[in-house]
Amino acid sequence: TAPVFASVSDMEIYCIDAGNYKVVSEWLASVTAIDNCDSEVEISTNADMETLDISCINPGMTTITWTAVDNSGNTAQVSAMLTIHDNRIPTFGDVVDLIVECDGMGNNEDFNMFLNQFIIDDPDVDMNITLTETPGCGLTKTILVTGTATYGNELEVTAFATFQIIDTTPPVVIAPEDITIEADENCEWNALPEITGTSEVIDLCSEESSMDESIMYSDDVEDLGQGMYLITRTWTATDACGNSASDQQVITVTGGNAPPSLVLNEIDIYLTEEGQWTLNRWNIEDLTRGSVAGCGTGDLLTYTFSNRYFDCSSVYAPEEITVTATDTYGNSASGKVLINVFDTISPMAFCKDTTIYLDENGQAFIAPGAINMGGDRASVPAWARHFNDLEGGSIDACGIAYMELTQQLFTTENIGANQVTLTVYDPSGNFATCEAIVTVIDTLRQPNYEEGEGTYPESSEGVAEEEASNPGNSETDTNGQTDSEQESETTSETDNTYVITGTVNTTFGDGEVLPNGTIEVILMLDGTVVATTVTDEEGNYLFEGLTAGSYEVIVINEEDNQENVVAVTVDSENPVASQVNVVVVTVRENAIVTSSVEFEDGMELQVYPNPTQGQVRIDLAGSRFRQAEVTVYNVLGAMVYRQSFSTSSDIVVDLTSQSSGMYIVKVDSEGTTATRKLILDRK
Repeated sequence: TAPVFASVSDMEIYCIDAGNYKVVSEWLASVTAIDNCDSEVEISTNADMETLDISCINPGMTTITWTAVDNSGNTAQVSAMLTIHDNRIPTFGDVVDLIVECDGMGNNEDFNMFLNQFIIDDPDVDMNITLTETPGCGLTKTILVTGTATYGNELEVTAFATFQIIDTTPPVVIAPEDITIEADENCEWNALPEITGTSEVIDLCSEESSMDESIMYSDDVEDLGQGMYLITRTWTATDACGNSASDQQVITVTGGNAPPSLVLNEIDIYLTEEGQWTLNRWNIEDLTRGSVAGCGTGDLLTYTFSNRYFDCSSVYAPEEITVTATDTYGNSASGKVLINVFDTISPMAFCKDTTIYLDENGQAFIAPGAINMGGDRASVPAWARHFNDLEGGSIDACGIAYMELTQQLFTTENIGANQVTLTVYDPSGNFATCEAIVTVIDTLRQPNYEEGEGTYPESSEGVAEEEASNPGNSETDTNGQTDSEQESETTSETDNTYVITGTVNTTFGDGEVLPNGTIEVILMLDGTVVATTVTDEEGNYLFEGLTAGSYEVIVINEEDNQENVVAVTVDSENPVASQVNVVVVTVRENAIVTSSVEFEDGMELQVYPNPTQGQVRIDLAGSRFRQAEVTVYNVLGAMVYRQSFSTSSDIVVDLTSQSSGMYIVKVDSEGTTATRKLILDRK
């Protein structure tokens, strides 16, 4: 006969209640059974508290089965249902309304920050956010955000908050420039805006062109006598949200109608440091002093010139120009006059320290160009001209005519640091100086050391004679070695010849890698320059005859003056270090890298802001192009962005997903290409 269970009831619990573990444990242990022949019936279940999941992640019903076995092997089973209810309720944090000032671009950053307060950081929570938008004045609006959250049960919570964009900023009113107009012989004039100009209004929170109809003006007229009047015109504009602003324009009215009397005076002008000069109003006043209009004053005359722009090419002889004076009725008179152009601005001299090595004759010669800085194109103004058209170094708007160096020949007497002065002259004889240190090194001769100082003998015979005449100078150090033994060890170490060789390559913005020929390569050991060389046309370089040590191979990028450094060690285990290659990131020689890039047909490409924190705008000013493809490369030449745009809309490139650094922006439009360097600074 099988055992008989006592009655068993189902169990229901709520997952977040305290004490569930104890309740379920006692329920599992509460089931009993009796047997007619066995007083201690063995009872087991298909679940225990170690395997049974009663947490909130396992809601629902679980069948629990108990099995009773008596000592004769007779069995009986009984089952009950364990129900776990999920009674969790999500909780929002503090959800508050937010009011922000209109930025004209939707206040996206503010809105994203506002939405963050609806986020519940629990992966088990199901969330839903709905937006109800109500337009306001101009570009303002109110957005009602409703957030609902649940754990998937019937218990749902809701939170509300309002995001409001308001406009309390007045528009910016820009009145036309002050103007002078002429009255006719009856002192009548036309001062309508079609003649004197219309105000411009800028308002961030208004649709484009929507402010045009809000512009109004009022005039205050003052009679100055003799046909002259002063009109003070006040321009006022009010935006859709009721904010208003104003600006004033002064219109001077004067009378007259007669041919002008033109008087021209020879004048002197002086070029700026950029090597340019454009006739300004003071020059024009000096040039035309004494000229008068037939009616009224000379202020009524306007002047045109056959040439107003002068540069270095105008310095060497007076330049004759033609001046035409025209009154407001179109009457004119012309004449010729000489302009004397002078350049009195001194060049800017830039020196660099250098290291030279004596030859087998104990001599070394350097040209002034070795001291001229050079190689720093990025820091040179666009107007500057260099010596022999070299990039970087000493500059002058009119060019460097020639350079002088106080010392060019160096011998063994100059070993060590030597101060020299470089003098640079422009074509007008203006000059500037700078000083540099020339370090002279003799690597072909071994020094004798006397009383702690190295001296260089005149010949190898001198070395032998010195050693022979001082046989008693051999001293023993604390390790028992004589000077000659130590010198023998040093010589054995330096007798080894080590080699470092490699290639300098250039990678352009489009990812193409090319050899970089005739570029200077610097070799440093322990922070000291030990050798320099220049690559061949294939970009290869070679340093040989080196001692063992850890070196740095350095190539300076002329575009941004950044060092490209490769570390390498040569020793007895690695006597020849080959494939020590250097890659310089740059843009192509014909790429335009300025604040605004001009295409061949005169149109401009502007990339701004630069540097940027992420979003970049591209403007094709005055463009005839209809389509443009924008490609962005990182400093390794890898493409990180490409997209085509219609030039009829704003071109915005989003680089917020990229890391900080230098990028190359390339714009291709209908067969025309321009390239721009861009700095991304993710603050």
